[in-house]
Amino acid sequence: MSSVRLDASRAGFGGIHGGHLAAVALGAMASLVGGDRPPRSLTLALLSPIAGGELGVLPKIEHAGRTLTAATVRLRRPPSQPISAGLSPPRNARSKPR
Repeated sequence: MSSVRLDASRAGFGGIHGGHLAAVALGAMASLVGGDRPPRSLTLALLSPIAGGELGVLPKIEHAGRTLTAATVRLRRPPSQPISAGLSPPRNARSKPR
């Protein structure tokens, strides 16, 4: 599990902005999948407000196929309190969207 430090200045409405957290989650999944498979979509569920500070990031490839790879990411606060779960199915760059 890697970690990132969240800047408290990116907070509003009780926690870090969801768009910033989505970027952190998508970046972690993209670095694991690789550059030849750009993301097709992202679903992120925030389970509780997230304040600034250290955040554990755990991306995982759930399925790697010829034309589709499905990756998930878990964001956790020490000591392993889950605060978010995300899913992104990146597509193969060679395949054409319909």
